Amino acid sequence: MRFGPFKTYQIGLFSFLAGIVFYLYYPVLLGLADDWWNDPDYSHGLLVPIISLYFIWEKREALKNLSFRPDYRGLIILLGSVSLLTLGNAGSELFLMRISLIITIAGLIIFLLGFDTLKVILFPIGFLFFMIPLPAIVFNAVAFPLQLFAAQTAAFCLQVVKIPVLREGNLIYLASSIMDVTEACSGIRSLMTLSALGTLFAYITQKTNLKRGLMMASTIPIAIFSNAFRVTGTGLLAQFVGEEAAQGFYHTFTGWLVFIVAFILLLLVGYIFSKFPDKPVIAKPASPPARQPSQKPRPTWIPLTLSLMVLGSGIYINQNILLHGQPVMLEQSLSGMPLHLDQGRGDDHPFEEKTVRVLGVTDYINRLYVSEPDNSGLSESVWFYAGYYATQRTGATYHSPKNCLPGSGWEIVSIEDHPVSMVSAGGTASTEIINKVIVQKGLDRQLILYWYQDRGRIITSEYWAKIYLIWDSITKGRTDGSMIRVSIPIPRGDSPDNALELGLKYIQKVSPYLVEYLPGPNIA
Repeated sequence: MRFGPFKTYQIGLFSFLAGIVFYLYYPVLLGLADDWWNDPDYSHGLLVPIISLYFIWEKREALKNLSFRPDYRGLIILLGSVSLLTLGNAGSELFLMRISLIITIAGLIIFLLGFDTLKVILFPIGFLFFMIPLPAIVFNAVAFPLQLFAAQTAAFCLQVVKIPVLREGNLIYLASSIMDVTEACSGIRSLMTLSALGTLFAYITQKTNLKRGLMMASTIPIAIFSNAFRVTGTGLLAQFVGEEAAQGFYHTFTGWLVFIVAFILLLLVGYIFSKFPDKPVIAKPASPPARQPSQKPRPTWIPLTLSLMVLGSGIYINQNILLHGQPVMLEQSLSGMPLHLDQGRGDDHPFEEKTVRVLGVTDYINRLYVSEPDNSGLSESVWFYAGYYATQRTGATYHSPKNCLPGSGWEIVSIEDHPVSMVSAGGTASTEIINKVIVQKGLDRQLILYWYQDRGRIITSEYWAKIYLIWDSITKGRTDGSMIRVSIPIPRGDSPDNALELGLKYIQKVSPYLVEYLPGPNIA
């Protein structure tokens, strides 16, 4: 019995191989399904695999006419994709693990069936990338600028219609209320969904790759500007109807309404492109078909066996050799750090629950230390924040101040490395390099000193922090880490050097407690 171009035993072997792939990527698929179901930004991911399967089914006649010949270049791709899965698993980088699934599928198609097969179903395979959430570093870097743009556009439009408004970062101050353009209002949700929809629509309606590419690119400004005007509409509701009208049902309804408007604009762009003629195809004189040398198909059991060996090795390495350590919990909460440091007294300022969820921290401390007034009645104040992550395998990771500060209305004036003396993990004094940032909001200025304290290391770059995370995950089975931030207001007319001196002294005082409370390079 035969099923199309395949024999019965080949169908069975391919099905068995698909089961091995599913077993290898089961944790990845489970995490993806959880994101699709619970994260509104990626709820469209539920439909992406179904759409891809449909387009593969649509190509069934073209696939039947192909001559399937294994291509051993696919073995190199398969080895690379399984290595990428192992690297992502070791470094708790979900994005690497997830894209390796698509590369594995492509590698298997090339290895078992040949490049010509992949060319026929290239769009359905490539479309699968829309089901994968962006990595946290990229998502945060994109979401915050979108928040700022939406807030800026909304503030400008409200001023055009003579509504008094003051904007600070992503905060919009109206006469009777304050609008906070949060991450959910950044427009990244509609951008992700509309990009997938626009790509699908471009593939169906346009005939040339140029038109398809232009139409796909048009989804980005459409989504961004549509969301900005949605924020403007929310501000109008808050001003003329009341703050309650800008929340709840009306807020959700305007989101759907704006998405529909964006989709209509996308249809309009497609209609305009359809009016431009496609590049004419010049018919070439027919030539007699080249005589093909007789060649027997290579035995399919050889690439199938090699594929099983590679996938089986991936299963063994990821489930037995890699160190899958448990989260490293703190022995004592950071909130237990002393309230008194020399002459300074600290007061805790806990975040709202939604802020804690966004940060994804296991434990944190946000405290203001204020010194006793001097003879002139002035006192010094220092904000101290430490956020600890017991594990970063779930995707919870640092939010870089380079992104968060502009989102709160602060403009970064300068950023550079600076040395500081602090107590190291070994208990001895050492000179470390940290980030020194000066920010400004209106006439107010602040000095920000921050670093990442990960498993005994002091790190200034979030990218180097990710590299060390991969290494320590492989060698130690640990993915815990923390971000430390010290903020000092700069009085008007005062030099930042005075704030820097105060901040460096404070770090010297607090560093012994950080060594005591945070896990060092070695744990029992």
